[in-house]
Parts: sequence; structure tokens; C-alpha cells
Amino acid sequence: MDIPALEVAVLNTIPKDGKPIGNKTLLAELQKKYKELTDDDYWKARNSLIDSGKISKARGKGGAVYLLDIVQPEEKKEGAKKTRIKENDLYEPFIKVLKDYWAKDNDIDDYIVNNTANAGKKKTGGRWTRPDITLISIKNYQFIYGKIMEGITFEIKPEDYFGVESVFETASQSVFAHKSFLCIHLPSGKPETDEFDRIMRQCELFGVGLIVFEKPEDWETYETIIDPKRREPDPYEVNSFIKQQLPEKTKEELSKKLK
Repeated sequence: MDIPALEVAVLNTIPKDGKPIGNKTLLAELQKKYKELTDDDYWKARNSLIDSGKISKARGKGGAVYLLDIVQPEEKKEGAKKTRIKENDLYEPFIKVLKDYWAKDNDIDDYIVNNTANAGKKKTGGRWTRPDITLISIKNYQFIYGKIMEGITFEIKPEDYFGVESVFETASQSVFAHKSFLCIHLPSGKPETDEFDRIMRQCELFGVGLIVFEKPEDWETYETIIDPKRREPDPYEVNSFIKQQLPEKTKEELSKKLK
């Protein structure tokens, strides 16, 4: 069978909602339509589609695949329309969870937290230099002189807009942050896919923390999958970031805390 034509048939048979389908099931469905289809032809077409980035492997007995370019199905008239939560709408509930729960869970008592994603047209120093949320903690230790400041950044991604590039974006913040987290909104839970496995591996490789959450306002749905590695950024870069990114009122508050 012609492989390019078979690739089209494979794409048309895989569920359009992004759900995985087993190789065995997919092959059986295709063979109902194309009696001459061989196993070898199927695997050639499947592997070609994986190489071209149109589908990806998923976990399952005998292996499975799913569409990368998901076509959202039309809502049924009698069904409730699914509301897409935009990234910007995640910031406020995420910050509230940081204040109410995350800071306490991480033994952080004295801190300031800001939405730095919407810092207007402030100079940032280039691409990927403005984290979505920035938390700066101030701690005192019994046997260490002076106050210790630690900058922690959070890169927020909605359910339909994240990938391996998100890890690189978050990792770039280590220039001025002591710890950085990639935080992904996953209303349906953590996906069991090769793509997400790759994201986790890259987070570990680059020392990026990984947090997933189902409901942005509900701390009980948050899970820290990977803890970040603590960095020691150049004090000049830390100072420059604070100077450029934080509002004047916050900088004044931080100065008082550090005295």
C-alpha cells in the first residue's frame, strides 16, 4: 500500500481528542478498510508520522499512539461547553495558593510575591527573561550571619500550551533565580505519554522543578513531581532582575526586609 496515503488513513483513524489508541486496535481498524494492508506497511507509516512530529508514542500494552496536533471536537448541543482557562487567568489563583499553602509547606515565613508576567514594557534583557510569578524569600539562620535572600520563579503553562521548550524557558531563569519551577495546569491529571516523560527528564537534567495542578484554586490538586536544584546566580544578575522587574513599592518593601 502507498505509504503517504496510509499515513493520511492513520491520522484519520486516530482519535481527534488526543486520547491514545493501541497499535493493535489501530491496525485492526485500518485493515477493515484496507484488506491489503500489511503489518510492515503500518509500522512504516506509523514511524514516519512519529518522525515528522504528527503523532507520538503513548504507554499501553503493545504500545499506543496519539495525535500531537489535536483537533478539538465540536461540543454537543445538549452538553455543557468546556471553558478554556487562559494562562493569564491562572496567575491570581496560583499566587493565592502560594501564599496560603505553598510557602507554609516549604517553611517560608517572610517573603514577597509578584506577578512579573504582566510587567508591561519594562526592559527585560531579552527573550525568556521575565518569569510569570516571582517569590523572594528572606531567611535568618542560627549560625549564618545576616539575612539570606532567595529568588524563586514560577513559569505557568495552560493545558494546551506546554512542551519541552517550556523547560528551556524555565531553565533560562537560573541566570537570576536561585530556584525555578515549571508549573503546568493539567485538569485531567498527569498524562502518561512519551512527550511528558521527556519533559520530566529535561527538568531533571536542567535542575528545573516541576509542579502540576488540576484546579488552580485548590491546593489539594497540586503535586510537586520534581524538586529544583538550588543555584547560586551572580549577585549582579539577581540585583538587575529585581531592579528591572519588580514594581517600586515591592522594591521598597524588600529593602526594608533586608535591613
